Amino acid sequence: VIDLHKSQESLRSSQAQVVRLEEALASEERLKQKAIEELSRTKEELRNALKKVTSLTGQLVDAERSIRKYDEELKSKNARLDALRSATAKKQREEEVLQTKKGEIMQLERALTAAEVELRRQNDMYVTENREKLQAREELSTTKAALEHMQAQLDAAHAEIHQLKESRDLLRREVDAYASRPALRHRSPNLSPTRGDDAGVAGAGGG
Repeated sequence: VIDLHKSQESLRSSQAQVVRLEEALASEERLKQKAIEELSRTKEELRNALKKVTSLTGQLVDAERSIRKYDEELKSKNARLDALRSATAKKQREEEVLQTKKGEIMQLERALTAAEVELRRQNDMYVTENREKLQAREELSTTKAALEHMQAQLDAAHAEIHQLKESRDLLRREVDAYASRPALRHRSPNLSPTRGDDAGVAGAGGG
């Protein structure tokens, strides 16, 4: 009886141990299944991650291409910006030169205004002097006309004197010719040519 009792206890213990082993095995199977499920999920996550990595790699290539394109555009923009800065500096220098020229023009305009005032003053003086000169010219013309009239009278007097001299010379030649006739000289010895009277006639003519 004791042995039976021990055997029964041993059997119950064995059964309990088997139950525990079965439970442990079932638990291990559950853990294994869970691990398999976890592994499957991990594999799926890895595949998804690989897809993402592939997609990100493509995006990275595209991003690098975009960056290179952006760098080229940036270089071009920087070049245009440098050109714009250079043009702006040049325009600023031209503006400074223009302002300087504007100042010079203003000075020239002031000088021109002063010159115009002086020119008007001199023109007024010239008009006054010209009026005086015109009046003097008119007086000179009147005096000149009077002198020309006097000159005409003097020329007429000279012509008359010249004509009288010619008449005197003609008369003298006639007298000399008459006095030189032989018959008249023999008949009147006291008659002689009129050459001795030249001085007196000349004096009269000159008078």
